[in-house]
Amino acid sequence: MKLNFNHWKEQNKYYSGDEFPKSMQTMLKTIKKHGLLPDFSPKSASDIVNEIELSIKKFDPNCPDYELLEYIFDLIQAWGGQMGRNPYDIQKSRIQFDEWRENYFDGAKSALANKPTHALESWFKIKGIATSFGTKHLKFWSSNKFPVIDARISLLLCGSEELNKKKDPQVYSTFLNILETLAKQFNTTNINDVEKALFAFSSHYFFNYKLIMKKNISQISEDRLLAEDLEKCFLRD
Repeated sequence: MKLNFNHWKEQNKYYSGDEFPKSMQTMLKTIKKHGLLPDFSPKSASDIVNEIELSIKKFDPNCPDYELLEYIFDLIQAWGGQMGRNPYDIQKSRIQFDEWRENYFDGAKSALANKPTHALESWFKIKGIATSFGTKHLKFWSSNKFPVIDARISLLLCGSEELNKKKDPQVYSTFLNILETLAKQFNTTNINDVEKALFAFSSHYFFNYKLIMKKNISQISEDRLLAEDLEKCFLRD
């Protein structure tokens, strides 16, 4: 993949101090509608990222504060955007936090210990948490060691949602191997940055669930030819 990695890794709006993605705002409103995060009023994506990271640093796994654990769960769901509404409005499992808090805690401990598949196994037991949001929690609890799989990333890497749809922790190992191969191509050791760059590239050119290019994108946009080639492959398949 001939992608301008250094350009795109700086374009990801989900880490921006200047932007507050609409999807993130929508998810935060959903959470607040349920009486959660009432005093948290971020102005940008980076405000949420900073609050998540500070809260995880405060959390002591040897003496777990379950109110803080609950708070961190909601913050990460807010950061992930409106597709994170499942535990709140669809499955409605969020109101049963006390029933699955040990699953979430076990996953957090595994992520802190750099055991990604064990973490995902624990979180997949929570109703409403699948690969996309399970890996978002993994990302933060591992201090950004492990990147996110979502529909966009799966489409770019496989041409389908295979990586995202399979609720199988072992698929994550395959995903990491693919990113490590790309990291060598991009001359970096940071696979989390690889995922950030891929997500930003996809968000600029494509819709969430298909490699169909958006309208009104400048002809001189970075890596436009690559995006056009990917669209042709997607449509051909």
